[in-house]
Amino acid sequence: MSAGGITDEVDMTDSPGGLSAERRDLIVVPDCNVLVHGRSLHELPWESFGVDRIEVRIVGQVVDELDRLKNKTGRPSKYARDFSAALRGLLSAPDRTDTIRRAAPVVTRRLWIGGQETKSAVRDGLDLTHGDQAILNQVLWLQDQGERVLFLTDDVLAAGRADDFGAPFMLMPPEWRRPAETDEAQKEISRLKAENLALSRAEPDLRAAFVDEAGAALTRVERDLPRFIPLQPDQVEDWMRRIERAAPRHRFDPATTHLTARQIEDYDAAYEAWRVTARGQLEDLHLLKLKRRAWPKLSLRASNDGARPASDVLIEIDLQGDALLARPEVWTGAVAEVDAQKRREERNVPFPPTRPRATRMDLMFGALNRMNFARPEQRFDTTRLASLYAQRKPDRFYARGEGDAPTNLLAWEAGAWRHQRDTESFVFEIAGEDAAPLRGMITARLSASNLSRPVVVGLPFRLSFYDASLEEDAERRVAAFERAMARARSSPHRLW
Repeated sequence: MSAGGITDEVDMTDSPGGLSAERRDLIVVPDCNVLVHGRSLHELPWESFGVDRIEVRIVGQVVDELDRLKNKTGRPSKYARDFSAALRGLLSAPDRTDTIRRAAPVVTRRLWIGGQETKSAVRDGLDLTHGDQAILNQVLWLQDQGERVLFLTDDVLAAGRADDFGAPFMLMPPEWRRPAETDEAQKEISRLKAENLALSRAEPDLRAAFVDEAGAALTRVERDLPRFIPLQPDQVEDWMRRIERAAPRHRFDPATTHLTARQIEDYDAAYEAWRVTARGQLEDLHLLKLKRRAWPKLSLRASNDGARPASDVLIEIDLQGDALLARPEVWTGAVAEVDAQKRREERNVPFPPTRPRATRMDLMFGALNRMNFARPEQRFDTTRLASLYAQRKPDRFYARGEGDAPTNLLAWEAGAWRHQRDTESFVFEIAGEDAAPLRGMITARLSASNLSRPVVVGLPFRLSFYDASLEEDAERRVAAFERAMARARSSPHRLW
């Protein structure tokens, strides 16, 4: 077990959140699932924690959940009634505590309703109206008091929330669960399970998993991304002086250059516009880097491994947390070439306007333009595009919703998903603001009209940011520009 992490290891002595040699006591806070579905507290292998003393603290929220459960029917309600009866005896016990195990280690059980810490959240974002988060609030409060505390749960979602808020936790090992009963009720349950299994074999068998850019399977996402710092005004001024020295403004005398006043004015205006553009590129370099930032690009890989197609399929990817989801931009053909050219231009200081020259070609081309030898306007027939779009293939997935703006929910749908076909990949990005770390849970849900139970997979994530300087980038741009202008001035076909 490690603080804030999921693992099967239960030895507290070797973990970052473990116990020191000076302090070998531990408070274990179980949730209702552990008490109902786990073996009796007297039967659990407490020695596996490697401590001298353990206090199993039953908090008020767990008591409330047991009270609601005991009035229902079935096996869990029976265990809830038995455990509630044991808790009644603790009300009159000293410090509301009894002993479960007397040595190696000493294990006690304590009823702890709680006080002020149950009324207000000790961490931003905790919702005390939600049962698991109310328990986590008490766990975190104990941790803040300097106690060694562990949240014991059999709920993966509750474990994920504990991880998000930095609470030490452990998922109950499978061997700690209660053995199956063989009474009449259990036999009926087994019969119903067999019927469900027979029905499920006639259903599609949908599988899904999250993978990274390289196709490796993911159980969580943790990334460190750069937060770009704007260049300082004095730095921008220094680089602009070097840029203007490398490409100084030309001064023309109409009497000696045979240029018209209009040509000189156009050149001066173009040069001034170039200066503004070059300065803006340096001043807004951090914004450009932010726009081009490579957010984590992930995929949901899904397949239908069953023996029949899935009908009316809906695949949803939902994000709960500080960030948003987005579909990555994918350009092809001419658009991809334009985008590649734009990216190349963004990496370099733009060249200044060329010197105007007095030639007869300008006059000739100007006359041809005035004669309007242009081709007829080409109009794109959008009606055909609309008809092509309307003719969807039933066995292909199509994105649901309009636009590519970041959102909390992405969805794809298909009329039929044939079985035993290639895996489908649904690509998405995690994006957001970089003022603070981003964290949350991504949940994928696969459903179909002929599927009795949706397939659900989860992926916790955390994105952290570090400050990144742009000075080297700016220096590289300016130095490259200086070299390029020096080569241009030495060329026999000098344009500047």
